[in-house]
Amino acid sequence: MLLKLKKSSIETVLLTVIFLLSLLNTFTLLLFYVLILFLFMQKSTGALKIIILIFIRTIINPELAVSTNTLEFVKMGILSLSGLYLISKYNEIHLRYKYKLNPILLTILLFFIYNIFVSLFFGSLPIVSIAKLVFYVLVFCGVMIGVARSSYTFNVFYWLKNCLTIILYLSLITIPLPLAYETNGRAFQGILDHPNMFGIFFVMYLALIVSGPLKKMDYLNIIMTLVMISISDSRTALISALVVLSLKILCSLLLKPTYINLALISYSLIIFVLFYEKIVDLFIDFLAKGGSIDNILFSRESQIGNLISNIQLNPIWGNGFSTPVLPYRSFLFSTDAIVEPGNLILAVISYSGLIGFIIFLTYMWLILFSNKESLLKRLYLFITPIIVSMGEMVFFSSNSIGPFCYILFAIYIIYDEKNYENSKASL
Repeated sequence: MLLKLKKSSIETVLLTVIFLLSLLNTFTLLLFYVLILFLFMQKSTGALKIIILIFIRTIINPELAVSTNTLEFVKMGILSLSGLYLISKYNEIHLRYKYKLNPILLTILLFFIYNIFVSLFFGSLPIVSIAKLVFYVLVFCGVMIGVARSSYTFNVFYWLKNCLTIILYLSLITIPLPLAYETNGRAFQGILDHPNMFGIFFVMYLALIVSGPLKKMDYLNIIMTLVMISISDSRTALISALVVLSLKILCSLLLKPTYINLALISYSLIIFVLFYEKIVDLFIDFLAKGGSIDNILFSRESQIGNLISNIQLNPIWGNGFSTPVLPYRSFLFSTDAIVEPGNLILAVISYSGLIGFIIFLTYMWLILFSNKESLLKRLYLFITPIIVSMGEMVFFSSNSIGPFCYILFAIYIIYDEKNYENSKASL
């Protein structure tokens, strides 16, 4: 046990050092990518750690670190390799996990095949669409299988929670510093690259932290998380955070209607009734970001309008996976084909049409009912990746924060009380 603890401590120190070095310049970033490959020596556990480290490194504030865009192909290559490696371990996962995952993985395979067809026949940039699709499927399926494969030897819940808690504390320190408001001078982004990214990142952290056994420090972390989400000015994040906490309280109340839970809800309702007008005024002011109520949806108007226009072009089949709709077709590969859809449901219909949307809904439905214990106790773990993607469409961003969404799904599917009780995993 002591030897294991020492190995874990040495790994923590080494990972911290190379992570900090990666912030300096392109060379040290490349060195970081090379050195984390040694984590493959830990097999599935190591591959999961690589994915987590890369998605955290990707969203670090550009005032603190060189952008990962300078080595985007290297990053995507390592993520693809990690996903492919984890998928190759499918036969090693426990039979009861295969029973849960098989219907989901088969439906994702159907979604994959269907979208290749759509991209080839209807997409403006078929090669780009297929490349993005392959990347998404590799990382998504890799994370699912990886969490299942390593569930007896590695607690991804605690490892990820510890990593993100460090991000929380480091962001807290930056509250009085200008770099924490770099994007627009007003909204808080901490040590992350954008206020909206900060908001949704910590909503998912909130969902993660309340899904496990809560210790004293966890309550303080929850309060700090809520405060920093509120000053990030991210409307999607605030609404999502309220949904997460509401579902947490509701699930707890339904499973165990204790006097404390009942008292907490009663007290909250009394406060809301007494200060209804002030609370509503503050909430509307937050949503409008200090402007007129008419401007609440202004920042999304263009995105939503473009999506609806794209859907009208080909509502049944779609227009190709995660690429812009152009007046011409090109079979050349390009890294400049960037889309910002803004809404998960409209994006899927735009990409894949109504047929693809039905397939997508099917594997979401299968995930939802894959773990009856999680459905009753941790519904918010399933809801969170979806609800944050309704305002900030990060679901298919497998080269950024997307893997965080997939890890929440995997924990929802795989974990039970025994997994949460295994708190020996560390950084």
